[in-house]
Amino acid sequence: MSRGRWWGVRLAACCALAWLANAFFMSDAYGAYVDCRLCHLDPAPDSRAKDYFDYFVAPRRQHPTGIAYPAPENRDFIRPTALIADVTFFDSNGNGIADIDEVQLFGAAASVECSSCHYEHGDTAPPPQPNMYLRRSTGLLCMVCHRL
Repeated sequence: MSRGRWWGVRLAACCALAWLANAFFMSDAYGAYVDCRLCHLDPAPDSRAKDYFDYFVAPRRQHPTGIAYPAPENRDFIRPTALIADVTFFDSNGNGIADIDEVQLFGAAASVECSSCHYEHGDTAPPPQPNMYLRRSTGLLCMVCHRL
């Protein structure tokens, strides 16, 4: 699949949308789903955003996204413990707020998205590798949802 290179208008619109979402709809304590493709699908050459084109077009070896969290009858998965607006989450500290370190599911279907496990980061510099903006350490992240 070839990449379209119409960065000027698209990049400006994507950055503006991401900034608006971050400025008006998000805080450090409450998340909202922002589509990562806004910045990470075929970014402009001078952008600091990493290009995840291959992941979005043909995901391999990655956790699936855009899928509904399994139904309560599925005993292989741990049930989320809280819901605020359209964000279902695992409230590990019991404060009733979707904190940045808590796995979050989005929409009426409690959909697994990139930002379920990775926190939305605006244009801040990435933390030291291999974190990649993960909500939990790699060893503990899978066990938030999956009964292993």
